[in-house]
Amino acid sequence: MRATSILPALAALLLSLAMLPAGGCDGRDAPAKTELKVYCAAGIQQPISEIASAFERGHAEVTVAADFAGGSGTQLGKIRTADAHYRPDIYVAGDEFYGDRARELGLVDRVETLGYFVPVIAVKKGNQASIHKLADLRRAGLQLVLGDDRKTAIGKATAKILARAGLEDIENVAKVSRGGTVQELAIAVSDGPADATIIWDATARQGRFPERLETFEIPNAPIVRMVICRVAGTPRRELADAFIDQALSAQAKASFVKFGFTVALPATAPADTEE
Repeated sequence: MRATSILPALAALLLSLAMLPAGGCDGRDAPAKTELKVYCAAGIQQPISEIASAFERGHAEVTVAADFAGGSGTQLGKIRTADAHYRPDIYVAGDEFYGDRARELGLVDRVETLGYFVPVIAVKKGNQASIHKLADLRRAGLQLVLGDDRKTAIGKATAKILARAGLEDIENVAKVSRGGTVQELAIAVSDGPADATIIWDATARQGRFPERLETFEIPNAPIVRMVICRVAGTPRRELADAFIDQALSAQAKASFVKFGFTVALPATAPADTEE
């Protein structure tokens, strides 16, 4: 009787094994990663993005899904209107006002300080409009772009600054438009038609802005705390806490400093500024 070669059968077996899914011979996929959702004010995107990447490297089972589409008020509005199931795990705001408001509404149950924002006047490089101080903004013909105080932390700070300086009527003199994020304000001056704005010191130090903007200090300007919050009721409480702890670490503070943020309360802070 002639022997039957086993080579064709063996080749077919090896081919079928090669076509099995990578998850194993039973065809099951690898476990899905846990998604940790972060709603963050646009002005804090750069350091939070870097912190999120580091967190993912240390937690292979986690994907950080970050939303930077809007200012502090806009992001808080999203949390307020979302069903509990669709709320994020972390909320990052550019002003403690929004963290405190979120806690009053029962939306967050942990609030920590990340650093500080200092408002400054920003003008186009060369300063052809000759703007050096707040009073110079109240001039007919100037085009100003200011933060929306209903949606942004910088808008709230700007409203307070103008009120303290007696410039509440500035819109009756200069041409004023409003922006929904602090980056929009900086771009409107650096690349657009606006003559001046009020933005955070950190924003003016980022990207191409140092080459295109000049800034001036605002005496006794309110310095505000950036905060990171754990959203109440998150089913990923331990992961949320781990992310917050990482955002407060020395490594994270180095990220903030690298992107021009202030992590220690300035010595020039007004007396009513909270630690």
